[in-house]
Amino acid sequence: MQEKYHAAKLAVLPIFVGEMGVHYERSFTPNYTFEVGLAYLTDTYIRNYLQEIPPVLARQVRPGFGTGLGLRYFPYKKFQSVYVLGEFKYRLYRKTFYENGMESKIKEFNQMVIPRFGIGSIYYFNDKLFMDWSVACGFNFERAFRAGDTTPLNSVKLHAGVNLKFGFKFNSKSSN
Repeated sequence: MQEKYHAAKLAVLPIFVGEMGVHYERSFTPNYTFEVGLAYLTDTYIRNYLQEIPPVLARQVRPGFGTGLGLRYFPYKKFQSVYVLGEFKYRLYRKTFYENGMESKIKEFNQMVIPRFGIGSIYYFNDKLFMDWSVACGFNFERAFRAGDTTPLNSVKLHAGVNLKFGFKFNSKSSN
């Protein structure tokens, strides 16, 4: 009987880009797993720190959402040690722009499609609780509309990401 791997994860590092996500991972062959994630998006705090906003301008964050799909290959120990990953992430950040003294209200957005590849590792604290870290790089296909723009602006940038998730492993047996 082959062990099936199921896990629920909570991502902690993406909070710095305003993403609070939960993930579910499941094995579908002895060395491959599939992961799906959903996220609640607030604001890109790092980007805001690096960009200055004049005091007469104001942006109010509106909740956004993100999704993710991932495929992991474990070449050594099943669902332990090092793995190779391919991921696809989608993020939609939303804001409302206001100008003081004016009744101008513009709905802004920043939409990102991020395909990326990387490596990661899983470290078990016990037979159920674990830490999953990964580093990945790829491209960020971005479409953004901000106050002052007449049409959404498209751009492509290199993307690098570091992720840290804490998870709980569920086991089940399969007759395969």
